[in-house]
Amino acid sequence: MKGFVRMIESIFAGLLLMSFIIFMVPSELVVKPDLSYKGYEMLEKLERKGVLRAYLFNTTKLMEEIDIPGYSYSVSVCDTRGNCIGNLPNATNIWVSSRIVSKNDIYVVRLYIWE
Repeated sequence: MKGFVRMIESIFAGLLLMSFIIFMVPSELVVKPDLSYKGYEMLEKLERKGVLRAYLFNTTKLMEEIDIPGYSYSVSVCDTRGNCIGNLPNATNIWVSSRIVSKNDIYVVRLYIWE
C-alpha cells in the first residue's frame, strides 16, 4: 500500500510542476521576422524593373522606389575600391541585404532594414 501512495504522490507532484511551468511560460512567444529575406526580394524586384541599374548612383531615387512598411531602411552603393555613397544606419538589430550589379564597374548595393 505504501508504494501505491508514493506513486499517487509523485503523479500529483508531476502534474503540479507541469501546470506551474505551463502557466509561467508566456503563451504567445514573439518571433521577430528575418527581414534580410524581405530585403533580397525588394532588391530583386528593383532589378527586374530596371530601377537598380538606372538609379545606381542616386540613392535618394532608390530609396523612393523601396517600400517596406513598418520599418526604417537606407541604401548604400559601394564599388570594388571601397568608395561608398549613401547613408549607413545608426541603429541596432539591422538586417542587411546585398546585390551585386555590374555597370562599367562592379558595385554592391546594400539595403539596410531596422526597426
